[in-house]
Amino acid sequence: MKSIGSRITVFFGVLLIFVCLGFGIISYLASSNALINVLHETMPKFASEASLTITDSIQNQLNVLSLIASSDYMRILKEAGGDYSGIVPFLSDETKRAEHLQMILIDRKGISISNNGNVSDMKYNSLFKTALSGKNTVSDPVFSEDGSAVIMTYAVPVI
Repeated sequence: MKSIGSRITVFFGVLLIFVCLGFGIISYLASSNALINVLHETMPKFASEASLTITDSIQNQLNVLSLIASSDYMRILKEAGGDYSGIVPFLSDETKRAEHLQMILIDRKGISISNNGNVSDMKYNSLFKTALSGKNTVSDPVFSEDGSAVIMTYAVPVI
């Protein structure tokens, strides 16, 4: 490395490596900042569109349940001592058709009957109370017991 030519070659080689490294770092930082700026602009729009889709989906479910609640099968709630034997097959068929996990009909006293025939007392359930007051309602999303799915409960008043 005593010749001037080899020293100049090594110097330009090292200089070229540093220049390329500098350009690489500057390019990385510029593209990173550009990507972050685009995300800051688009993510709120994306979230807004997603929330509209979710709102429409919830409203669609409530509309379908309101139609079911206004069907002739639900008139048994208005009859004193109504016969609930026909409601279980109806709820079972609707559960299968709509691919719900479960459907429950609750009378004004809070006594519920599910699509599989189970009877329980739900008079203290907040969704029942809201539906009893004449308003459609939906629960917050919760995980299923095994954590494999997100479950939401819808309640509509039976007319």
